[in-house]
Amino acid sequence: MPAFNLPTVKFKSVRDLLERCEFNFTKPQYTVFQAKYEKITATLYESGKFLIQGKEHELILKMLFEQEILMPPEAPADCWMGIDEAGKGDLFGPLVIAGVTLDKKNLSRFFAEGVRDSKELSPPVIRELAIFVRKNAPHDVVAIGPEKYNELYEKFQNLNRLLAWGHSKVCENLLSKSEATAAIFDQFAGEHVLENALKNKKGDLRIIQRTKGEEDMAVAAASILARDEFVRRVYVLGNREGLKLPLGCSNETQAFARKIKAERGAEFFRKIAKAHFKI
Repeated sequence: MPAFNLPTVKFKSVRDLLERCEFNFTKPQYTVFQAKYEKITATLYESGKFLIQGKEHELILKMLFEQEILMPPEAPADCWMGIDEAGKGDLFGPLVIAGVTLDKKNLSRFFAEGVRDSKELSPPVIRELAIFVRKNAPHDVVAIGPEKYNELYEKFQNLNRLLAWGHSKVCENLLSKSEATAAIFDQFAGEHVLENALKNKKGDLRIIQRTKGEEDMAVAAASILARDEFVRRVYVLGNREGLKLPLGCSNETQAFARKIKAERGAEFFRKIAKAHFKI
């Protein structure tokens, strides 16, 4: 289900194109319009999100691209990598850091496929897009299980330094698989923290740290791989221990953690959870 964020100035162009293609229009709540033609449904939300559904959506995408109504974001380099993580805020399970390398040739394809920040996607769509990303781009995933995570956290005494270590490891691994000249990171700490971790590893690689890093297509693809691997590992870990481990760190999750820790002890708890979280 490809989805895009459209600027307001593109709303009329999209509607005009769909009208010429004889789509039928309705206006459900919170939408600018919803248009249907045979097995294709196109919905433009008031937020600017434009969603295309249906097995024949490639035809509409082709027309939208040809008329430059939909355009992929600008590439920051001829070949670059994006790196992101999942599990940082989850009490149970690992910390997973993933990286993806893109170039100008496959940027449009990833854009057309609907690759974007995993936080905007449902679990089934994340699973589907993760398969696509793994098949179509050099990538690397580093998963730090709870036991190793707790050991590293005690060593670094700081989550940002631990994150920087993991991000630098993925960056180093990707450099051996591609010819990337730039790397984009979703900023999680002061610039010096990551720069120190990458020292003597990056060579001539241009490092870009920015907020909302997932707006970059490579970072968005990395966020999908990281989330997919994180959820899979939480399920496997829970299944191995006979537990249904909850995601996140809600009050309910913390209550569950306290119960497990009291029943099975602190040593067992360190095998399934991030021990420094306050519960």
